[in-house]
Amino acid sequence: MKAHVAVKTGLIAVVTVLGVAAGSASAGDYCQPHCQKIWCPPVYETVCRKVWCEPVYQTVCRKVYHEPIYETVCRKVWCPPVTCEKPYAYYDHCGRCCTGYRTVVVTPGYYKDVHEQVLVKDGWYETLHEQVLVKPGFYKTVHEQVLVKAGHWITRCY
Repeated sequence: MKAHVAVKTGLIAVVTVLGVAAGSASAGDYCQPHCQKIWCPPVYETVCRKVWCEPVYQTVCRKVYHEPIYETVCRKVWCPPVTCEKPYAYYDHCGRCCTGYRTVVVTPGYYKDVHEQVLVKDGWYETLHEQVLVKPGFYKTVHEQVLVKAGHWITRCY
């Protein structure tokens, strides 16, 4: 019951205040609230980040000459003996003096080691493709605008 009485008392107080306010203002004095739409622009923040830029290479062709390949071969060569004809005197069966020739060895025959260069593989040209660095890789700092708060309309009444 006390709660019911308190509510009634509160309502009477509100009605009284409204009545006083309504009574103090005449019908022509009442004004509509003035409302206005206001645009709030978006809010951006600048963010820095590092971006890796790849190195730049260029393919270059060049010809390289490879020398012929030789191998040293050792072989034995027979060198015949050096001889000469020497005259000598002798008597034949009749007692007459005759001149004959005899082969005499000056130097004996022998084997000599001969070293020769033998071609194993011909010389040739080879085309090589190489990657040549034109510009090294690097980190680039990029500044970007990041949206923090979107733009929006608000209504304000005065």
